[in-house]
Amino acid sequence: MRYFFDLDGTLIDSSQRHTLVLSSVLSESNFPFPVERLQNFISYKSHGFSTLDYLNNVLGMDSDTSRTVAHMWVERIEDPDYLKYDRLYDDVFFVLDSLGSSHSNEIMFITARKHPESLLDELDSLDLTEYAEEIFVVDPVHAAVEKINILLQFGNTRSSLIIGDTEVEYHASLATGIPVLLLNRGFRCKEYWDGLALPSYPNLFDALRHYPLSSIPEQSNNVVRKQSP
Repeated sequence: MRYFFDLDGTLIDSSQRHTLVLSSVLSESNFPFPVERLQNFISYKSHGFSTLDYLNNVLGMDSDTSRTVAHMWVERIEDPDYLKYDRLYDDVFFVLDSLGSSHSNEIMFITARKHPESLLDELDSLDLTEYAEEIFVVDPVHAAVEKINILLQFGNTRSSLIIGDTEVEYHASLATGIPVLLLNRGFRCKEYWDGLALPSYPNLFDALRHYPLSSIPEQSNNVVRKQSP
């Protein structure tokens, strides 16, 4: 079985980074919103809205200012000073260890980032690099098309599965015929997927357990490796 994992919102919890970057660029734009007042940022976006929507509709910014701030946020979101705030979800090591224990499985990472070098450094620091047979990085602006093109290169020589948390993975599944498991813990919430009449799952274990071709075992707390604070 070949598993294509998205990263942000699927394996990596980057919500704190996203909120901290927004707080910083707001302060630099003379809109000092402390992080505590931005705790609804990720939950608001998880219903299908953009950063620009949040600035306009929640913070009440005028359109010119909100576009400037949104652009600054995009430019800053992968700064190494903020990447250090990313954490793995608690189930990641358990699931990857379980899937990797079978020589018949292949684990691939396929994600959208502007700076592949900083991503590879981050994967090393999170102890994720060793799990991936291959790591594919696509342009965030063209993520949907580029992910589809990468997936099509593999053909249908073996059973495959996409695991992700946004509509990018959903559309990749439609275009390639590869089944997808959608998570609702990252950048799209359960209500969003319910509105599209699509099943979604709160964690990797529940998602894979509901997929008939997956051989995920029963979860055992003593095999979950926690990251150091």
